[in-house]
Amino acid sequence: RGPTDFAQILKLGSVELVNIANNHYPDYGAAGKKSTRNALEAVGIPYAGYNWLHVFEKQGIRVGFGGIRETIYHQDKDRIRREVAELKADGCHYVVYTMHAGEEYAPEHNAMQTEIAHAAIDAGANLVIGHHPHVPQGIEMYNDGLIFYSLGNFIFGGNLALSTFDALTAQVTLYYQENTLVNTQVRLIPVITS
Repeated sequence: RGPTDFAQILKLGSVELVNIANNHYPDYGAAGKKSTRNALEAVGIPYAGYNWLHVFEKQGIRVGFGGIRETIYHQDKDRIRREVAELKADGCHYVVYTMHAGEEYAPEHNAMQTEIAHAAIDAGANLVIGHHPHVPQGIEMYNDGLIFYSLGNFIFGGNLALSTFDALTAQVTLYYQENTLVNTQVRLIPVITS
């Protein structure tokens, strides 16, 4: 609903990719969704989610991004498998899949978040990043994948007291040798919204 030139704020803040699979993306119907995508494209910020996939390549390593929200998962539980397979078929060495799910402000993730995250890892995703709860909700190693159920808010204007909830930023560094992942390093950085 905001002015489309606000997308420039993301660019100025070094945001390099956004997820659009969330509960507010469809708030203003087809016109609002198209306006959102156009605004992001105008400032050169790629996006993923709601059937949109993105591939980032650096030094020959391809990282694929996709995402889903809980209501869409209920409608089509096979979508995650299809999207991860499409990213793998596109030559992605690593897949990051986001999920917009869970109960807002709940201190722990719920069974549905676990189901969605495990489905993504089982489909071949390497990293699942959850959002929607607005608070950190734990990290899990599952099979060969890593799940951040929710990192909380990096920036948010929906609280009267902006410093109410703590959050985390995750810096994930991937080490490859000859197109083979040999190590993943995770650094958690505490955030307090201000």
